[in-house]
Amino acid sequence: MNSGRMDTRIEIGGYENIKDPITFISKRTWVKKFSTMSEKLKPITRSVYNESLPQTEYTISFRIRYKKGLKSGMIVKYKDAEYQLLFTEDSTRLKHEMILRCKDVK
Repeated sequence: MNSGRMDTRIEIGGYENIKDPITFISKRTWVKKFSTMSEKLKPITRSVYNESLPQTEYTISFRIRYKKGLKSGMIVKYKDAEYQLLFTEDSTRLKHEMILRCKDVK
Protein backbone atom coordinates (compact mmCIF):
# COMPACT_ATOMS: atom_id res chain seq x y z
CA MET A 1 0.00 0.00 0.00
CA ASN A 2 2.77 2.46 0.90
CA SER A 3 4.26 2.68 -2.59
CA GLY A 4 5.69 6.19 -2.39
CA ARG A 5 2.98 7.56 -4.68
CA MET A 6 0.43 10.21 -3.95
CA ASP A 7 -2.59 8.07 -4.75
CA THR A 8 -5.14 9.01 -2.09
CA ARG A 9 -7.32 12.13 -2.13
CA ILE A 10 -7.71 14.06 1.13
CA GLU A 11 -9.70 17.16 2.01
CA ILE A 12 -8.40 19.84 4.35
CA GLY A 13 -10.65 22.41 5.98
CA GLY A 14 -12.73 22.86 9.08
CA TYR A 15 -16.17 23.14 10.58
CA GLU A 16 -17.86 26.51 10.81
CA ASN A 17 -21.18 27.58 12.27
CA ILE A 18 -23.13 28.85 9.27
CA LYS A 19 -26.62 30.35 9.57
CA ASP A 20 -29.31 28.82 7.43
CA PRO A 21 -30.66 31.70 5.28
CA ILE A 22 -34.28 30.59 5.82
CA THR A 23 -34.41 29.48 9.46
CA PHE A 24 -31.50 31.66 10.71
CA ILE A 25 -30.38 28.70 12.85
CA SER A 26 -26.62 28.13 12.99
CA LYS A 27 -25.54 24.73 11.77
CA ARG A 28 -22.07 23.15 12.05
CA THR A 29 -21.01 22.82 8.41
CA TRP A 30 -17.89 21.32 6.78
CA VAL A 31 -15.98 23.96 4.78
CA LYS A 32 -13.36 22.52 2.42
CA LYS A 33 -10.29 24.73 1.86
CA PHE A 34 -8.14 22.24 -0.09
CA SER A 35 -8.60 18.94 -1.90
CA THR A 36 -5.33 17.28 -2.87
CA MET A 37 -3.66 13.98 -3.62
CA SER A 38 -1.57 12.52 -0.80
CA GLU A 39 0.50 9.58 0.32
CA LYS A 40 -0.42 8.18 3.73
CA LEU A 41 2.78 7.53 5.67
CA LYS A 42 3.33 4.96 8.41
CA PRO A 43 1.89 6.09 11.77
CA ILE A 44 4.10 7.27 14.61
CA THR A 45 3.20 6.19 18.14
CA ARG A 46 4.26 8.17 21.19
CA SER A 47 3.41 7.49 24.79
CA VAL A 48 2.32 10.51 26.79
CA TYR A 49 2.44 10.24 30.56
CA ASN A 50 0.61 12.46 32.96
CA GLU A 51 -0.07 11.89 36.65
CA SER A 52 -3.67 10.81 36.34
CA LEU A 53 -3.58 8.55 33.32
CA PRO A 54 -0.90 7.47 30.85
CA GLN A 55 -2.08 7.50 27.27
CA THR A 56 -0.76 6.72 23.83
CA GLU A 57 -0.96 9.38 21.14
CA TYR A 58 -1.12 8.22 17.54
CA THR A 59 0.18 10.56 14.90
CA ILE A 60 -0.75 9.97 11.28
CA SER A 61 1.16 11.68 8.49
CA PHE A 62 0.36 12.55 4.90
CA ARG A 63 2.80 13.70 2.20
CA ILE A 64 1.30 16.27 -0.17
CA ARG A 65 2.43 18.86 -2.70
CA TYR A 66 3.22 22.18 -1.02
CA LYS A 67 0.13 24.23 -0.10
CA LYS A 68 0.24 27.74 1.31
CA GLY A 69 -2.21 28.60 4.07
CA LEU A 70 -2.35 25.37 6.06
CA LYS A 71 -2.69 26.01 9.80
CA SER A 72 -2.50 23.95 12.96
CA GLY A 73 -5.98 22.91 14.06
CA MET A 74 -7.39 22.39 10.55
CA ILE A 75 -9.17 19.08 9.91
CA VAL A 76 -7.86 16.51 7.42
CA LYS A 77 -10.50 14.13 6.03
CA TYR A 78 -9.11 10.81 4.82
CA LYS A 79 -11.63 8.18 3.69
CA ASP A 80 -14.17 8.09 6.55
CA ALA A 81 -11.78 9.38 9.23
CA GLU A 82 -10.98 12.88 10.48
CA TYR A 83 -7.65 14.04 11.86
CA GLN A 84 -6.57 17.32 13.42
CA LEU A 85 -3.53 18.96 11.82
CA LEU A 86 -0.84 19.43 14.48
CA PHE A 87 1.92 20.90 12.29
CA THR A 88 3.52 20.74 8.84
CA GLU A 89 7.07 19.96 7.79
CA ASP A 90 8.80 20.94 4.54
CA SER A 91 9.96 17.52 3.34
CA THR A 92 12.21 18.78 0.52
CA ARG A 93 13.50 22.13 1.88
CA LEU A 94 12.46 23.55 -1.50
CA LYS A 95 8.72 24.00 -0.78
CA HIS A 96 7.78 21.33 -3.35
CA GLU A 97 6.25 18.89 -0.87
CA MET A 98 5.21 18.93 2.77
CA ILE A 99 4.37 16.44 5.48
CA LEU A 100 1.16 16.93 7.47
CA ARG A 101 1.44 15.59 11.06
CA CYS A 102 -2.03 14.86 12.42
CA LYS A 103 -3.77 13.18 15.35
CA ASP A 104 -7.08 11.36 15.63
CA VAL A 105 -10.10 13.56 16.26
CA LYS A 106 -11.88 12.06 19.26
